[in-house]
Amino acid sequence: MTIMIKPETQGLLHGAKAVGVEYAIRRTRDKAWLFDADWDGTDTAWEPDADNATWQGDLEDITRLARLNHMLAYDSAGDPQLMSGLEFVARPWFYEEDYLDSTEDTPLDELDFSTIGVNPADFAE
Repeated sequence: MTIMIKPETQGLLHGAKAVGVEYAIRRTRDKAWLFDADWDGTDTAWEPDADNATWQGDLEDITRLARLNHMLAYDSAGDPQLMSGLEFVARPWFYEEDYLDSTEDTPLDELDFSTIGVNPADFAE
């Protein structure tokens, strides 16, 4: 299962449209995020801030990262699952030009998530 969290909204233009979803791995007990500097499983850390996590543009790539870091178990059908205590987390992303130099947060109801099929009421923390 993948948990969808709200995006960073600081400085986003009102009406900005989410253009995709990115994925990361989070440890459930302390909500720490996996960082893998070289994408090879040798230089990793658990970071407290989501912005320091290793984010990928699709579930296949983040699953590959989990495999490189020996974080997968396989069910009876041979399908990969994250090991207990870990979760896939997703968040919408926006084009860089949709951000202004501002410290104000844009309310979620003033952003457009229609192209990625996400309802802001479904965001988890």
